[in-house]
Amino acid sequence: MSRESHEKKTKSDLEFQLGTFVFSLKNNELRNENGNTFHLRHQSSDALAYLLRHNGELVSKTELIENLWSDTFVTDDSLVQCIADIRRVLNDTDHRIVQTLPKKGYKIEAVPIATAERQSVEHAIVETSKIPRLMLIGLAIAVVTGLFIWQTIRSDFEPLDPADANLALPERPSIAVLAFDDQSQGDDKGYLSDAISEEIIARLSHFSDFFVIAKNSSFYYRDKKVDLRDVAKELGVRYVLEGSQQKSGEKLRVTAQLVDATVGKTIWVEKYDRDLVEIFALQEDITRTIAATLEENINQAEYNRLLRQKTESLEAYELVNRGRAERLKFTPEGHVLAKELSEKALAIDPGYSEAYFSLAWVHINCFRWAWCGDRPQEDALDQAFVAARKAVELDPDSSLAHWVLANATMQSGDLEQAVIEYDRSIALNPNSAGVLADSTEPLVYLGRMDEGVARIKAAIRLNPHHPDWYYWTLAWALYFAGEYEAGLWAIKQMANIPNLARRTQAALLVRLGRIEEAEAAIEKLLQNAPDYRIELQQHSLEGKFRDPSFADRFIEDLRAAGLPD
Repeated sequence: MSRESHEKKTKSDLEFQLGTFVFSLKNNELRNENGNTFHLRHQSSDALAYLLRHNGELVSKTELIENLWSDTFVTDDSLVQCIADIRRVLNDTDHRIVQTLPKKGYKIEAVPIATAERQSVEHAIVETSKIPRLMLIGLAIAVVTGLFIWQTIRSDFEPLDPADANLALPERPSIAVLAFDDQSQGDDKGYLSDAISEEIIARLSHFSDFFVIAKNSSFYYRDKKVDLRDVAKELGVRYVLEGSQQKSGEKLRVTAQLVDATVGKTIWVEKYDRDLVEIFALQEDITRTIAATLEENINQAEYNRLLRQKTESLEAYELVNRGRAERLKFTPEGHVLAKELSEKALAIDPGYSEAYFSLAWVHINCFRWAWCGDRPQEDALDQAFVAARKAVELDPDSSLAHWVLANATMQSGDLEQAVIEYDRSIALNPNSAGVLADSTEPLVYLGRMDEGVARIKAAIRLNPHHPDWYYWTLAWALYFAGEYEAGLWAIKQMANIPNLARRTQAALLVRLGRIEEAEAAIEKLLQNAPDYRIELQQHSLEGKFRDPSFADRFIEDLRAAGLPD
């Protein structure tokens, strides 16, 4: 089909189905299944419209830039940001809708909807309003296209079950890096092997060409005898990296094996004998080999830029890893120790960005949860900004640095800027499930509940064996989206409910009319935090919701459940 004839055809196809979304070429408007409009940056909206006008065709980067921004200086990086923005909003984590053809350009696969067909779909949705919402999505797509299967869509009551062994393989090379076995002896057993695996995950995750399973899910299999084929099925990946390390004095031996687990074939296996001080170079060697094996077209200059050595000090590196372990216990005591460890790491290496990242989180949680010990709580947010901005200054291309700056910005109430920082962090590391999950919060504050729920579900797909706080975030977002049963389902999936999560549990129970159970949840909260009061909750939410009535509703539900003023 010629480009001109395709242009004429799309004039009558004013709307396109993009997964669960509809985009109108008439006004460049993106809507979800409920008809709510989703915001796209102007440049991103223009790029999406242009791709849809050439639906199913290859469009080069040069063509996009020349036709959309001929009067404006726009770099390739700006276009990449637009594509990442589109995929983020569409929840297109597997790049099924917007496809990248390496060194060629982009192609979008969408379903044209004529006006009459669109009205038919909308009528069907209205007439069947008692059917669960995500079933309606399937119905609407069936009306337009017949059978169209979406692997990532689930019932609101079953959000992306981690045990699902039928996850479709992403189109991109997909890999899980398992925790390396530690055959060393001594008190620090486990720290170094974890650090090696984590660093390989972090470095591979910077590349949008790869689909990299998050650490929490791949580490789920630690110390378990597993068949790598089963691991690959459970996580929805093709490749698995496993290995071991053994430290003896100042010597380190690491063995790594890359397996195509879909067929049980070993692609390569390598043994490394190094001095302990060479651990950073070792991590680069392993990562570089995997990258070259899975994707030959990765730009080597870009790869070298991303693989900057973070610190020269092994001691500082270990301190930060120990601090992170303490911080993720999510207790006041753990945060006090995490602060001490981060400060020790900075005393050794003042230029270590990730140590500032860790310290900034400590200050944020001090401000948010009053976990400051003897420190003034009102100063904590200022200290968080200082540490976060220092992390960005030391490493402007660090996804982690922009993540913690985004959260600090959100705590200050500047929600739009927080979303910008979160999106910047995601663009720098598209595989970071933690950033995706955490970025749910400002979207909910802005009233973009459906988008927030979609974001946390995308994070769960990247990290099927995720930590409990993902379910907490999902339940919290579903509460404000009015999906109370689904929210309570998410709460019940947590192996150990964090004490502060009982607030969300209680509010959901109040909304469902289960007052006695709500009161029991608050009673447990107060057993562990006897000084927690409505005043602390109000401080946590102060000035955050664009519509204050949402915060007021949450406060009143907690009060109804028995939380004292």
